[in-house]
Amino acid sequence: MKPDNAMLAKLMQPQNMVAALILVACLFFIWRMMRGDSASQSKKNMAGMPKSAPERNPFSANKNGGLRTQDNNNLNQAQEKRKQEAMTLINIEDFVGAARIFEEINMQREAIDVLENHGLLDEAAAILMKMNRPNRAAVIYERNKNFEKATAYFLRAKMLEDAKRCFKKIESFDFGLSSELALLFADAGDKSEAFRILATINDRARILKIARDTSAYLELALFLDKQANRTLLLDSISIEDLEKTLQNMPTDKTHPLQRALLWINESHRGDFLLPTLQRIGDRRDVAQKLMEQVNGETLSNLTILLQGLEVDFIKNNLRTLEWCARSLHDAKQWQTAALIYEKLNSPVMAGKCWALCGKTAQAIACLRSQAGDSPLLQSYSAVLGKLGIAPDSSRALAPQEAESVAIVFHNVDPDVEKNRVNSPFSIAS
Repeated sequence: MKPDNAMLAKLMQPQNMVAALILVACLFFIWRMMRGDSASQSKKNMAGMPKSAPERNPFSANKNGGLRTQDNNNLNQAQEKRKQEAMTLINIEDFVGAARIFEEINMQREAIDVLENHGLLDEAAAILMKMNRPNRAAVIYERNKNFEKATAYFLRAKMLEDAKRCFKKIESFDFGLSSELALLFADAGDKSEAFRILATINDRARILKIARDTSAYLELALFLDKQANRTLLLDSISIEDLEKTLQNMPTDKTHPLQRALLWINESHRGDFLLPTLQRIGDRRDVAQKLMEQVNGETLSNLTILLQGLEVDFIKNNLRTLEWCARSLHDAKQWQTAALIYEKLNSPVMAGKCWALCGKTAQAIACLRSQAGDSPLLQSYSAVLGKLGIAPDSSRALAPQEAESVAIVFHNVDPDVEKNRVNSPFSIAS
């Protein structure tokens, strides 16, 4: 049928052509809007859905064998061939062999993934350690709930908080694991945690080794604040350890001297007194207060120690021993003071202390060695006669007897050193 020429001519008029074009444009715009709303709604719906967990096997999810597209694009022909060999090994479950090939063609990430996804965590960690990435190895172990190794690798990465988080999840320990983690904590800078772990296995030797090797004496002082730790360690601490700990006391509300006194009395170690008094320095008031609070068993052990002191020790510690003797004198610990004065070759003071503890024979011997039959010795002998005390008596004096004997020696002053220097210690009355 032929078209109507009149109708066609009418449609071809300019105004009708413009109207037609506008109509087509409107229809196209409406179509685009409808398409856009549909895509937007689809995206919204997807955004509201939870993300799915990643596939455990990275080679089962896509046609590229799980490899990143960028990696595939960067492979040359020889590497592509090796990659296909790795894929073949994966298909026959030779995951270690496949990972080795991936490493050869610089696809470490894929090597690590295939190993982790098939439970070969140690092999995956070994690759990461070649890359100096202990933190990533720790993440792999933590993700797979191997908290022991996760702790160890976080510590190698010096990530203490992450290490502590994993450490808390470890259910059981043995000696070897505890020792390993303690040393790693110490190496990472947390000596206190190292001490705490080693205390659980009673490994006092390693605690002291860490303290000595790293000069962790401040941490050691804080560690000894707990009764159980003092029981574990005090008998093993050397005098040098104590000296260095006294030099590195914590600056908290617990007074340094109170800490030292606690260690001395609980350990009953008389040898702890000497470095403590040395640290106090020329402060007779402080030393006196210390000696007044030292318990009897410790003083008895100090007495035994003093009897075995060698000449070299005495020469090297004259000042400390003198202050120790003075402090014991002021605390009325006569017998121990007398022993020190004898060691210091101070017979008059030794005689006085022996006399006041009722050891008359020792007192007379000391006084006589100083100046023979001196006026002091004569006065002492006269008082003994008046009190009816035999020259070889060794009984304790009654209060009135002690008072009479003290009068004889009241001019004998042990405090010959009048200079005073500042002390790192002070103690409240």
